[in-house]
Amino acid sequence: MDFATLGTLIVASFLYSFLTQLIYLKLTDQAQLKELTEKLKELQKAIKSLTPEEQLKTQDQIMKLSLKRMGLTNKAMIASMAAFFVSFEIFKKLFNGFVLFSWSANLPVIGQEMGWFLAFILISMVFNMVLRKKMGVEL
Repeated sequence: MDFATLGTLIVASFLYSFLTQLIYLKLTDQAQLKELTEKLKELQKAIKSLTPEEQLKTQDQIMKLSLKRMGLTNKAMIASMAAFFVSFEIFKKLFNGFVLFSWSANLPVIGQEMGWFLAFILISMVFNMVLRKKMGVEL
């Protein structure tokens, strides 16, 4: 295992995660998303104590709010996908052949080693969770 390459992968994962959170922060109305999330939580709690007819009406409201919420995040989602594809091409060239560790079992989809892509995904997931909390990003 090459620790310099691993360090570079960790820094690159952090920068990618920071970029995606910044995209969501700048391209979405965070106050409106937070308000919609709170309304959805309230409706989901209230639905348990309602009659079946009232539950259908509440589920309709939940669906409308969910669609509105999804519409607010579409632009940021597309921009972050573009950032992923650009980053993927750069990382593929930069980390080609990097193997973090290997195991004897041949796992479906993954294979027998943890290469740069799986390491990038796992590291980015951790950074995304931390940065989302620290930056106050609502999805």
